[in-house]
Amino acid sequence: MHEQALELLRENQFRAAATLFEFALSQNPEDAGAANNLGFCLVPEDPRAALPHLNRAALLGYPHPLINLYNRALCHSLLGEHRSTLALI
Repeated sequence: MHEQALELLRENQFRAAATLFEFALSQNPEDAGAANNLGFCLVPEDPRAALPHLNRAALLGYPHPLINLYNRALCHSLLGEHRSTLALI
């Protein structure tokens, strides 16, 4: 499933890739990778919707914390929340 989602991302099909990660989370709500990847998929179209997934991934111990931090900071920046962006970085 991960490879299929990556292929969708290469084709800029963010919503379709997000659907795969939503399914993965429905099967295992504690999957930090799926939560992070779902958030990543949502960043371009809806950074506000991406943030809860990225925050959850961080709380679940996503094994690449700097990637997660960057994505969360990017969301805040895209939303014009510059103080939150600076607080994270």
